[in-house]
Amino acid sequence: MSQDCTIIIFGATGNLSKIKLMPALYHLDNAGKLTSETRILACGRRNWTNDFLRDTARGWVEQKTSGDIDEQVMQRFCSRLEYFDGDLDQPDTYGRLATLVGERAYKNIA
Repeated sequence: MSQDCTIIIFGATGNLSKIKLMPALYHLDNAGKLTSETRILACGRRNWTNDFLRDTARGWVEQKTSGDIDEQVMQRFCSRLEYFDGDLDQPDTYGRLATLVGERAYKNIA
């Protein structure tokens, strides 16, 4: 049985995310394996916005699936995505990340 969670992808703007992770997470969503409260937090050093991440992830998934996507699932999948701008070499990144994840967990409990 699936549980609500936040999936954190470090280096989310890179090739592994493009080729494997985002398409695999889309397929899990398409198969009904992600709960309604599952969130995907994409961490990277680039100056991306949530909208840019969502557009980019859509393109990655479409490329890997040869454009054979379910639009309703894609919209749901993209709504799960959130971008976190942080450099893992900077200690304050981890505090900001912990605060963000903690806020999400508290919202789901309350």
